[in-house]
Amino acid sequence: MIAEPVVSELSAREAIHVLSGPDTVGLVIACGKLLRRGLFEEIRFPVGRLHEDEFVAHEVLWRAGRIVVTTAPLYFYLQREDGIMGSASSDKRARDLRDALRTRALWCESMGLTDDAARLFSTVLNHWVRQVGSGSGIATREHQLEMRGIIAEIARARMPGSV
Repeated sequence: MIAEPVVSELSAREAIHVLSGPDTVGLVIACGKLLRRGLFEEIRFPVGRLHEDEFVAHEVLWRAGRIVVTTAPLYFYLQREDGIMGSASSDKRARDLRDALRTRALWCESMGLTDDAARLFSTVLNHWVRQVGSGSGIATREHQLEMRGIIAEIARARMPGSV
């Protein structure tokens, strides 16, 4: 038996909260959306970055103000082995995703959404630890400084004025 599709509406604030959690794909990927052109008057996807939609999803959803989502299968995505995500190095994918999440966390912090910022900074730290711990990155001095910066960002988001 096939379940009936569910349609729901989110405010921009609710959408940003979802983006700070673990299940973000439906709200992030650009190919699964119908968006007003005017939302992109001042927003651009970053050139040369993987996960480019991760870098801008929060701003697009915030500017939209109202987001309608559905569980109906309206789009089918094919990921080819020779496509960008299939052929890019895992280090670049991990680094760009981490940078995109950090960009979103800093944006949340600037908007006063401190709980969401702290959740995102924690996610960034987890991504960093997984990458370095997996052997795909060596814990160099640069990595240590990056980790200290991420920890300071988490502390600042959790306790404004403390760092």
